Amino acid sequence: MIENIEKQYNEPSENNEIDDFSEGRYKGEESIAYAKLIMDKLRNHNVIVEGEFEHDEWICYRKPKSKHKQTIDFLMNSPKLPLAKPLSPTLKNMVKCWSTELLLKITPTSLSRNLINLKRLIGFTKEFSEEQIGKLNEWLESPELELSDLQKSHIVRTALNFLDYCSLPNREEYISELQLIQKKYRRKGDVRDLPKYPDVLDFALILEHFSKVWNYEEKILYYPILLWWKITNIIPMRPSEFCDLKRNCITANKGRYFITVPREKQKGSAKHVEVTDTLEINKSIYNLITEYIELTDKYGETQTLISYPAHLSKSEKKNKNTVFEFFNYDNLYRLLEKFYEEIVEKRYGRYDLERISLNDTRHFAFCSMMLQGFNALTIARMGGHQKIESQYHYQQHIDYFVQSQVYHLTKIHRGRLLQEISEEASTIELENARIEALRKKEEFDYLEEVEIGYCRDPKMNCEADLCQFCSKWWISMEDLHKYEAELRNLSELKAQRIQERLLLMERLRKDMLYDIESGTYNPEEQELLYRESKLCLGEMEDKAKVDAYLSLIS
Repeated sequence: MIENIEKQYNEPSENNEIDDFSEGRYKGEESIAYAKLIMDKLRNHNVIVEGEFEHDEWICYRKPKSKHKQTIDFLMNSPKLPLAKPLSPTLKNMVKCWSTELLLKITPTSLSRNLINLKRLIGFTKEFSEEQIGKLNEWLESPELELSDLQKSHIVRTALNFLDYCSLPNREEYISELQLIQKKYRRKGDVRDLPKYPDVLDFALILEHFSKVWNYEEKILYYPILLWWKITNIIPMRPSEFCDLKRNCITANKGRYFITVPREKQKGSAKHVEVTDTLEINKSIYNLITEYIELTDKYGETQTLISYPAHLSKSEKKNKNTVFEFFNYDNLYRLLEKFYEEIVEKRYGRYDLERISLNDTRHFAFCSMMLQGFNALTIARMGGHQKIESQYHYQQHIDYFVQSQVYHLTKIHRGRLLQEISEEASTIELENARIEALRKKEEFDYLEEVEIGYCRDPKMNCEADLCQFCSKWWISMEDLHKYEAELRNLSELKAQRIQERLLLMERLRKDMLYDIESGTYNPEEQELLYRESKLCLGEMEDKAKVDAYLSLIS
């Protein structure tokens, strides 16, 4: 990311919006050291003209090679933004670190606008004090501010991004309140777009195949991408948390496997969910991490799971001036970019894929747990949230996630999983699926005509309520065209049932009786949630089977 500063500033202005969620997190002195490194790089690229990290004003060029300058102001005593006292040193450092990391993605002008929004909020909330939480909505609606709905939306988004980054005591309470407020001002298109799910699936398939054929040099270099993808799709971790995983983060005990994540443990209370730093993982993830550690041990000592010496040995650009001796967010960002350029595009010929961002897998993991029937308390503990309400924001992507899973299942049933990616990848067998509709009736030993299509089982042991969802069902291409309308209606019916079950699952999660202090919940309600999850997954499987046949005549 640091290496691509000029590219960032040459992007159109509409790409200079920030997300509701931050990809990084504040880590005290480590973040300050990282911010100073970024500032050095920005000075070298002629972005920052004047100012050190400790100063309250930084002077930047609005764009590379531009003569127009932009002041980044961290003072809180301007006429429009009066404060009774200056920012506390800790909060000011958080704001400065947040600002420098944003400067890698947005222009100084855009940062200045976001900083004004943030300072407005800091001023009103008295540095995010607890007593001001319930007054946020009234403040935003006050006539004295003369804010349009668009301006209110921008203030809320800026606040959410900063609060997701920082480590303030009341951050999750503020996030929950701001997310409720945000719904009033959200415009169409404001919901953060995730990459097109066919592109996400193709990325996953390419990565899976590549990890089976890579040479030693490629394995050392790109193994961190495989670990990031596998781990953060299961555990909702920030990219920075993944980078901070310690070398000795995994343990095994009596056939169970655990990972320790870089989170500060906190006991549960009447208001706050217990934050744990140790989570259970499956044996596959444990073995994957173990293999990487054994593979890279010979490169020398490393603070993090990802071996920085091993990474440096295979990286084309070796920055001798870096202040870091461990793998960090910038390394991971650039490695993912390199994987897309060198492997996805040049090796597999997929120049058309929409790229996944490092924070996307956190969204995928939350949605996956919701779909699997995890309750809100368990999801909060795994996500590192102190408030159950913090996860509800991810609910907005559950429809996307379900559609992506149905699409994946449809591809499996259609039997064309990887032909569209490349000839090299076409040998991967994720499932032995055949396009039965292309066979002739004479090729079957037994066929019994049913209302639509045929049953291939002489005993007619039904697996589903409708024949079309049974693995023993078959339809000819002629009948497929004949009954297309009926099958499309059936697919739509399944889509409606999936939505109904998703809404019920959401209601069950929110209404479940939780004892936050003890970390317990009603087991009967949890069993009901699991049941609905299984039924929903079954509906998705049924829809995919029908959609697979329909795709043959699309």
